[in-house]
Amino acid sequence: MGVWGLKPFQNDSVLDDMGMFQFADELVTNIEKYLRMNRNYYPGYEFTALLASTYMHGAKQHFMLGENEILSIMKTLDKDVLTKEEKDLFYENSKLWTSACSIPLKERKELLKKCANKLKNELDDPRTGKEYFEKDEFILCMKHVYTTAQEILNSVNNRPAYISKERFERLLKAYDKDDCSSLLICCIDKIYKGNKIIAYVIEDQYHRRNEVMTEQLKDAIRNKTVECTNLTLTSDNRLISK
Repeated sequence: MGVWGLKPFQNDSVLDDMGMFQFADELVTNIEKYLRMNRNYYPGYEFTALLASTYMHGAKQHFMLGENEILSIMKTLDKDVLTKEEKDLFYENSKLWTSACSIPLKERKELLKKCANKLKNELDDPRTGKEYFEKDEFILCMKHVYTTAQEILNSVNNRPAYISKERFERLLKAYDKDDCSSLLICCIDKIYKGNKIIAYVIEDQYHRRNEVMTEQLKDAIRNKTVECTNLTLTSDNRLISK
């Protein structure tokens, strides 16, 4: 099996099975299906780590993603357009983590219990980890995930991340939107040389500011790579206020 580490989701097989955006119902169905099947990984270990990571205590363990990465992902919610940098936040692990955050809280807790029970069975099985040269280290990783899950389940302040179905759908639409979509901009100032405007100061929908030469801005509006909220290009190639 393609494995490059001992930690959760460092196995090609589990990423092939699960590493994608999935709606909550589909994800729950897949987790329960793979819990019952023989796979080239330990589903109790992998899925307990996944669900535990959707709670603050679990996120701090960095089973799947770092805290800064999680914060960046959460900031993409409710946007209609994602920048390339924002889209790059989403890869196999982060798509799966975001999907898991859309599982309703009560159902998620019950599923975490089920996955943790499967993990306990894996830990009790003397065959577990024999394929790893570093078996003892692998077992320690599994025990750490199990202990974290139990701490979450026994806590009255487990602080889960939750993404509603509506917000998840909006994120998927923003993620799937064509990269060539027009960037929304606004002119906030003009730069003069004598009486002639030679450049514009613009701010885009992500609150980034930049100076753009007049002809460059005209070309961008003409080619529809940007949409300016307060300037328009006339048929005789002049920029005027809307």
